[in-house]
Amino acid sequence: MFNKLFKFMVLSLLSTMVYSLDLVSTSINLAQAAYCSNPLENNNANILEYDIDKHSMRAIVGYNKEYNSTFVSYRGSENIKNWVNNIKVRFTYPYPLLPHVGVESGFYQSYQAIYQEVVKAIVDTTYKYKTNQIMLTGHSLGGISTLLAIDLKHNYPDYQLTSLVTFGSPRMGNSEFVKMFRELDINSIRVTHYYDMVPHVPEERFGYQHIPSEIWYNEDNTKFINCDDNSINSKEDDTCSNSCSPLHCTSINDHLTYLNVKMGIDGDC
Repeated sequence: MFNKLFKFMVLSLLSTMVYSLDLVSTSINLAQAAYCSNPLENNNANILEYDIDKHSMRAIVGYNKEYNSTFVSYRGSENIKNWVNNIKVRFTYPYPLLPHVGVESGFYQSYQAIYQEVVKAIVDTTYKYKTNQIMLTGHSLGGISTLLAIDLKHNYPDYQLTSLVTFGSPRMGNSEFVKMFRELDINSIRVTHYYDMVPHVPEERFGYQHIPSEIWYNEDNTKFINCDDNSINSKEDDTCSNSCSPLHCTSINDHLTYLNVKMGIDGDC
């Protein structure tokens, strides 16, 4: 018990050197804004340019002044329980040159539903504000921002992907997917909260893995661990979010509160 507590305290101190709370705070507010009926109303730091809402998917795109960046924020599911129960748990293989890279098929369908509109919004917004910098975020199913990060890296090399910050994201793909993601050297922060159930689906036993880099918050959002999942061969850090597996990762309340921001359609707007 002492060793685990000591590790928690030491890693929490070390993580402050590499973990930008300002960036994560900006990202969590953008992630929650995607749920709101009037996103970013009276928000001076962010300018909303596009609100894309179709096929049960939504993304907001605009300009962040502090980071001089175009932002994209994907909304999570409006009904967490139904969404988790309906996860298809089968792979699709969307990258012809990488035939073994598998993505969960339901997530990929959701991502593709508004892909063209999101890309057009990015092109228009970056041109309008004369910036090539892009920041991506999303909560829950909004973790499909990971797929956009990969597409931008592959297909739009002139853009500078400055950050990908997700909150309570499910596992997106298989081990080959994670390997490809690592090789793209994307600046990724994957924030998890205590016993949040969503980061544990689809299950590892079906061949799914998480991307790096996990930041795991304790129950009351006062401390965090910068998890050990960054080396090329590492999987999830079993002392972080995965420490509650397989029996205790069941909390919806933890999924709906991140950094003391209430998430979802009934959240802080």
